Formats: sequence, C-alpha cells, structure tokens
Amino acid sequence: MNPRFSRLFTCVVLPFLILTQNCSAISLKDTVALALNNNNTIKMAQNQVGRSTEEQNAAYRRLWPTLSLDSSYKYVSEIATITMPSIPGTAAKDIDLGVHDTYENGLTISWLIFNGFAKEALVRLSNIKHTAELQALSKTKKDIALKTATIYLNIQSLKLF
Repeated sequence: MNPRFSRLFTCVVLPFLILTQNCSAISLKDTVALALNNNNTIKMAQNQVGRSTEEQNAAYRRLWPTLSLDSSYKYVSEIATITMPSIPGTAAKDIDLGVHDTYENGLTISWLIFNGFAKEALVRLSNIKHTAELQALSKTKKDIALKTATIYLNIQSLKLF
C-alpha cells in the first residue's frame, strides 16, 4: 500500500472520524480495533503471510515423488491394407496393417534422490521467508496501533481545553 495514503488515513481521516463521533462513546481499545480491522496495509501483510504459507507448503511437497498418469485415444479413419494375390486354389486375401482405434496408457513415477541439497535449502528458505512475513505483519499491526493510540490521545487532550 502507498505509504502516503496510509499517512493520509492516519493523520486526516481517522481524527475526522473520531471528532465527528462522540468520543466518550468510543474507547481507545475500540478505536485501535477499528483501525486494525479496516487498514489495507494490514490486509496486504496478511495476504503476504498466506502466500508465504502456500510457498512453504509447495517447497515441502517438492521433496516427495511425483506420480503422472497419462492416457490417450486415437482413431485412424483409413488404415493401410495389403492385398495378397491369390494362389491357385485360394482366394485373394486383404491384410490390414493397423487398427482403427488406438489406446495408450502410461504411469510415471519420478523421484529425484539427490540434487545437492537444493530442495532442502529451498524448504529452509521458505520457512525463513514465512517467519519474516509473520514478523512484518506483527510490526505493521503494532505500528498502526501505536499511531492510532497516539492520535486518539492527542485528540482527547485537545478536548480537555
């Protein structure tokens, strides 16, 4: 999210919302909860955590073998035929050199046994990225809560005079 928009929301929109409402009706706890629930930066960070979780799962699944099942069907409308000439006492014979319907099935199992520990390193890296995304989400929530509490308390101090 654009930091300029986040600052605009924090500095202009949030104080306006608080000033237009009866401040005795909304507490600091409710204000912080409202800011945390409606902040797009936090939603974006939560989406990043979800994405890193999926990447972590995908990296772990690459350690296991893969199984592929393939099948195909072909129909040949015209097949080649050979007509054998008749031998005295026998009739001429047609021999087909194929079939109209062809079915193919296949099962493939592949498992890379050793790749220089690249897959294991990828799993460790995805775990580190996931941890970093969780920490970034936590930091973002704390920053938004701090800014909201600061603005709320500044507004409350202005109403005392």
